[in-house]
Formats: sequence, C-alpha cells, structure tokens
Amino acid sequence: MRFREGDANVRSVWLCTRNDLIQCLAVAATGVAVMITGSRWPDLIVGVLLAAVFLRSAWQITVQARQELKVAGKADLITHSRPSSASV
Repeated sequence: MRFREGDANVRSVWLCTRNDLIQCLAVAATGVAVMITGSRWPDLIVGVLLAAVFLRSAWQITVQARQELKVAGKADLITHSRPSSASV
C-alpha cells in the first residue's frame, strides 16, 4: 500500500499489481457465476468492467507521466549516460 503514490513508474507497478489481483479474483468469481447460471452474461459483464478498470489505470498513468515530463522539461536533467568523446 505504501507504493500506491509516487512517480509514474512506481504508480504504474502498483496499479498493474492491483489490476492483476482484481482480474484473478473477478475471473474466478465469474467462472463460478457462469457455472451456476449457465449464462454467458456474467462473463461479458465482468469483461467490460475489467476493461474499464484497465483503461482507467492506463489513463491515470498517461496523465501523470505527461505531467512529470512537463516538470522535467523545466529542470536540468541529470543523465546517467557516458559523456561523448567530443565533450571530454
């Protein structure tokens, strides 16, 4: 829970892990519902709900990453690459 806030990378890992857990539980519950009812509707409904959860997470990360890029563009960036031979 302590990693659910942070930069876009940390938040993305948190959201993906959370979504994986939601997906596993939802798929198991849906399988039981389909078996009990004999209907395909639970599968369709849960599929749409999972897609909405995943799209919302993707949107959140995209918005956060774009905001971080704007802030980074205004600051001096420190890279960890080797200096080119021309600058040495």
